[in-house]
Amino acid sequence: MTIRRGGDWGRRGTPPEDLPSAQSDHEIGEHLGDGLTAIRLCGGDMFATLGGSTSGSLTATLELPIDVMQISYKRSRDSELKTRVASSHCVMRARNARGGWFWRNAVAVMNAQYLGKWDVAPRGHPNDGKVEILEVDARMSVRQRMIARSRIKTGTHLPHPAISVKSVSEFTWSGSALTMWIDGDKIGLVQFVEIQVMKDFATLWI
Repeated sequence: MTIRRGGDWGRRGTPPEDLPSAQSDHEIGEHLGDGLTAIRLCGGDMFATLGGSTSGSLTATLELPIDVMQISYKRSRDSELKTRVASSHCVMRARNARGGWFWRNAVAVMNAQYLGKWDVAPRGHPNDGKVEILEVDARMSVRQRMIARSRIKTGTHLPHPAISVKSVSEFTWSGSALTMWIDGDKIGLVQFVEIQVMKDFATLWI
């Protein structure tokens, strides 16, 4: 059951002895792709979102349900539709754009709060049945981009007139080819992406 505002989330307990572990968001996706839905999390952006600490206890004691994203995409409009399951984020940005994803036109679909050192989606939650969509306007000035990049480290880049934000359970994008990453794994150029939030799909232990 997805979390409600002000409600309790997760529970204390003892994880199964044969629980697989993941050191990164990409590894979470690999386990999900293999049909595993209970995972011990030891690192990555979702780990940071859940308040995990590498200096904390080595024994996982907190069980947290999360939503995941089913991501379908095409490299071109006439190519085969491929599908992956992801836990944390999907990022698309202009090909050959320098300066990271926050440069030129870009789209970030966030189930996790963090993208590396950046606090991209401070208002999101990985178990609210939705993802946060941030779209950067290609016409955004260089000066405004530099200001936003400096503020995104602390989650104070929003609101911004050149960055649209919405919270949705489904998302579809198509257009000129953008380079896509899923949970930090570079997929390459895509022209069509469809994302469906799968509620309460997995359980993470930290």
